[in-house]
Amino acid sequence: MVKKNPKVKNNKKFDKLTRSSTFGVSEKIVNILKLLNHFDSGNSYTVKQLATEIGVSEKTIYRYFKTLKAAYVPIYRDSVTLRYSFYSGYTLKKIGLSEDEVSVLATLKNLVTNLGIPFATSFNSVLDKVTYKARGDIKLEKSNSELPIWINIDESKDFYKFEKIFSIISKSIKDTCRLNMTYFTLSRRTTTKRSIDPYGLIYSNGFWIMVAYCHFRGEVRHFSVDNIRELEITDKYFFYPEDFNLAEHVKRSWRYYSGKTAEVLVRFDEEIKHTILRREKWHPTQKVINNSDGSVTLSFTVAGTEEIKHWIYKFLPNCEVLAPPYLRETIKKDLLAALNKYKKN
Repeated sequence: MVKKNPKVKNNKKFDKLTRSSTFGVSEKIVNILKLLNHFDSGNSYTVKQLATEIGVSEKTIYRYFKTLKAAYVPIYRDSVTLRYSFYSGYTLKKIGLSEDEVSVLATLKNLVTNLGIPFATSFNSVLDKVTYKARGDIKLEKSNSELPIWINIDESKDFYKFEKIFSIISKSIKDTCRLNMTYFTLSRRTTTKRSIDPYGLIYSNGFWIMVAYCHFRGEVRHFSVDNIRELEITDKYFFYPEDFNLAEHVKRSWRYYSGKTAEVLVRFDEEIKHTILRREKWHPTQKVINNSDGSVTLSFTVAGTEEIKHWIYKFLPNCEVLAPPYLRETIKKDLLAALNKYKKN
């Protein structure tokens, strides 16, 4: 026979107190969770609204605030509207990052800064949110987080000067609204007014390029953002072509400018063969032919030859353009012009 504990036997007062206390704690936890969920929606509330929503008194809401602040939950009170919310950027939906992942983000901060003000500002905001600590310390210590890595990328050209234009382009792309543009063509030194449908943006060599359908030319063209003089959003909408892919479009160019498609063949001497082949691919369309004399020939299919021409110049005098004929002739003229300058000196 099991002996019962005499202290617990038929102690109705104790049982009632225990159930009441347990229910009270559970109810408080449930209500605080409701309060947190309200704040996590991104909205702000008055104490009266929260009391009505949760079904408690306003005094109880203040007691919940006190409990949450003791747990370092960042609750913000607007002194004008008297509304409460989480501090900007705080959320219960935390991202689990390892120390290595945080280090990578901190290192990329310097890289993104070169892209210009909007990107640097947005990236810093993201960095703050994903590395937010419970006690409100959102800054990363450089010595602990940033890896000693230098990534060589050209800084965006005076981005603050055309930040407004960039903002208009971004909004136009998102809303598919046609733009009216006044554009300065650097090569011809002329200014024209055009109606365009922006498809996307490219960053290369420190410059931002807008890819857009130009109604003035009747084709997709590339426009340097820093050469845009005026830009305004119209009330006309355009349809983004289903068969247009920005990444695929850019791949056709050597870097970012487009033009007439050409098959380019370049032979590189044996002396620099290993330098050329050290990089797996200079262009997505690259093909390699190993020649019997130890040299190597690379073929490319590119939209426009101006950019690849300047790339070829880096390897002179250890290379020769075999095709197309007009590119070979252009380079020959450039070399003769350069030689004449050296003769004069």
